[in-house]
Amino acid sequence: AQNHISKDVSVSDDDILKEFRKERRKINLDFLAIDPAGYGLSIKVDDAEVRAFFEKNSSGYIAPAKVRAAYAYADFLSFSSKIKVTADEIKSYYERNAREFSEDKEGAAPKPLKDVEGRVRKTLTAQKARMQGLEAARALDAEFRKTGETLALKKAATAKGFAFALAGPFSEMDMHVEIVRDENLRAAVFSLKPGETSYPVEAGGRIYIVRLLERVDAHVSDFKDVSSTVRQALIAEKAREAAIKAAEDALKRARAGEGLQNIASGMGLKTGATGFFSKSQGVIPKIGVYAGNKDSLFELKKESPAYSEVLEHDRNYYIVSLGDAVEANDAELGPLKEELKARLTAAGQDKAVKDWLEGLRTKAKIKIYEERL
Repeated sequence: AQNHISKDVSVSDDDILKEFRKERRKINLDFLAIDPAGYGLSIKVDDAEVRAFFEKNSSGYIAPAKVRAAYAYADFLSFSSKIKVTADEIKSYYERNAREFSEDKEGAAPKPLKDVEGRVRKTLTAQKARMQGLEAARALDAEFRKTGETLALKKAATAKGFAFALAGPFSEMDMHVEIVRDENLRAAVFSLKPGETSYPVEAGGRIYIVRLLERVDAHVSDFKDVSSTVRQALIAEKAREAAIKAAEDALKRARAGEGLQNIASGMGLKTGATGFFSKSQGVIPKIGVYAGNKDSLFELKKESPAYSEVLEHDRNYYIVSLGDAVEANDAELGPLKEELKARLTAAGQDKAVKDWLEGLRTKAKIKIYEERL
């Protein structure tokens, strides 16, 4: 049934010509921009209004979970000074991993051991240092779990060559905190309960152990802590509402035939012009609104130049009116005719199927899973 419906769609030469003219027509819009910020300076709100706004929008003032932590850390390289690597170990590693030491060219033979002995020694030293660091961290982890005293934690860490630090309160968004920046380390920290110690975590060439000291779960902020922020949000909301009303009033005047220049002058604003653009360019220059789905914008005439809607972009509101237009050259249609026909046919078939499905919904009052058709 779906295929039968879509096959019935046809596109006439007039349809193709109309679409061509719409897409190739270039327009230059005059516009009036209304910025809510201009209204905020004159808006006053009292404490009761601010409190009521907070109560209504309390979910927008959630304080994130915050923690305090003690942690010990050490660079793996700090364990390398006492490591010894023997000639037999170097030879054995080289023989097992010779391809690591070949030339960059594909299929090239490995370099002789004497030429890469320093690299092999460095690799082995780093591996052994990591293993020693992990062993030391596991031993320190066991000591951390035996005590809850911060000074005892510091003493144990220092004795094993680890640095010790305290941090917090901080949240998962506080990237200036060392133990927050690494994803795995951050996950380990915020999975702990107060008094718990993490297992050793590797991050950035270091090994870490973290003891969570305190945790405050996410909660609605106290009003006194955010009252200033709430006040500014309320003023911004009222400014936005005032800007929308001003834009709607300006649109009514423009649709009634009053020029944008006169409207702008009465509002203490200036008008601008987009410059010429076509539907195929997608975005309205100097405004930023996507226009590819606004067919009526490209059908504006000098006799009725004002567009029927208030446009919104980047928190600004725009009234637009046709300033000038350059019509499409019908002689250029030839090479594009088949592509346009195919596109219009596909769009028509899609609409026909959607209308059919909507009819089925209305009659049967059941849910139709379009993705399975």
